[in-house]
Amino acid sequence: ASRLLRCGFADGAVFHTYHAYECVVSAFLAAKGYSVTPNGRVVRGSSKRRRGSTKSSHSSTNPQTSQSPHKQRLLLFNQLADRTKPYFHVHTILSRMVTPNHRNSALYYDPQQDRLPHQVFDVQFALDLIPEVRQFARHVWKDIK
Repeated sequence: ASRLLRCGFADGAVFHTYHAYECVVSAFLAAKGYSVTPNGRVVRGSSKRRRGSTKSSHSSTNPQTSQSPHKQRLLLFNQLADRTKPYFHVHTILSRMVTPNHRNSALYYDPQQDRLPHQVFDVQFALDLIPEVRQFARHVWKDIK
């Protein structure tokens, strides 16, 4: 992300920074005993059960199951996170700064607004976002270590 930003691609920097944020969330979930599968289902249990399991950790009546995998991970993180830890404060800031929609806006043309990704995100937004995600990663790492 930092290299993309130095090369003038703020939109790419935002996408990769958001991706790093999601990876840290996934690491947190894994440390809590959850496996985030490629299709976004989140399952809890031993690796033997996870391999063949198609069950989601959420019931089929849970409205979270209709959410995107990105949103599901963030919702589960909010349920499991210790609100007294430093990582949660940074997560709160990041939750206001970026959403799963920002991820898509950094990748795709927006026909409703007639904007390309580089028209959505400026250098300053990326400059503000990158250190917050780094701080979040450091705090989560300390907690799960």
